[in-house]
Amino acid sequence: MPGQLSARTLATLTKPGAHHPGRHTDGEGLHLHVRPAGQAAWVLRFRLHGRQRDLGLGGYPEVGLAQARDLAREARVLV
Repeated sequence: MPGQLSARTLATLTKPGAHHPGRHTDGEGLHLHVRPAGQAAWVLRFRLHGRQRDLGLGGYPEVGLAQARDLAREARVLV
């Protein structure tokens, strides 16, 4: 899928002292949310009953890219 994050991109986005705050999408609602202080967390954004929701999937790098994709896939099935 075009626009997916890679391990190299994650390293650049979360590099200490040179991080890029904001939401960085991996596609299908999965985002890496990098905060101004440098912490990063995986978030799945979805819509339920007409309302937008965010589901936290864990912090980066404790939860890696492959694991975040798996968690997002499992969560989408439940939604």
